[in-house]
Amino acid sequence: MVISVFGYIRPYMPALSEADQKRYRAHYCGLCRTLYTRFGLKGQAFLNYDMTFLSMLLASLYEPAETLRTASCVPHPVRRHEEVISPASDYAADMTILLAYFKACDDRQDEKKASGWATTRLLGEAFRNVSAQYPNQTVHISECMQQIRKAETATDTQPEAIAAFSGEILAAIFPWKPDDFWARDLARFGSLLGQYVYWLDAVVDDRHDLKHHCYNPLHVLGVHAQDMHPVLLQNISQAAELFETWPLVQDLDILRNIVYQGVWQAYNQVLRKEGVPVDP
Repeated sequence: MVISVFGYIRPYMPALSEADQKRYRAHYCGLCRTLYTRFGLKGQAFLNYDMTFLSMLLASLYEPAETLRTASCVPHPVRRHEEVISPASDYAADMTILLAYFKACDDRQDEKKASGWATTRLLGEAFRNVSAQYPNQTVHISECMQQIRKAETATDTQPEAIAAFSGEILAAIFPWKPDDFWARDLARFGSLLGQYVYWLDAVVDDRHDLKHHCYNPLHVLGVHAQDMHPVLLQNISQAAELFETWPLVQDLDILRNIVYQGVWQAYNQVLRKEGVPVDP
């Protein structure tokens, strides 16, 4: 388990206004459109909530010019919908391909999944193009994956060290413009969020990993899902503190919803399955 399944960094829709729900879907559809424009249907297949959040966050922080359009698409050929597209969605689309390719490599090596082999072949050309444009991110992620695999097979490695390496994967992609004023903060935020996702993914995959004899830090530590709340809270609280220092205005309510409520949805779902009462 090196790169997490996509989908944890998403909004809690019931707490958003109707206008904000529509705005979020416009960003989501905008990233979908960008993936199709840049990489075709194969790119569109890897659309995910996590990179939609990245696109929205960078657009709010840097405020690039955006295009708002109304269109139909292959998944929704009849119902027209709004799409928000900006240079931030271009970057998020490229990072989507980068992470999807590395995750396929992870699946191929970790569980010998045929889908991993198929995805690396499918995304091969797109990955080569993106990695050529972003060599630093590519090298950094590759090195992190090697460190994680080495740590997971070592008998004396603490899971916290692996979580830190996992955090570095998102730390590599959150800085949009290297060495600019926000790069260090974005990298730190990505690291904290990545560590949160690592522990959350361990909670979600607990039973699957036990059945398939895959590495899972919960098994190493001898803990259960409800025991992980303090660790998750520490990571996301530190990320939220940093988030609140940024001069964000555009889509702030949506971004706050994701950071404070949305990221807990998968964890709460696991607790409910185990019969642990949680807030709605």
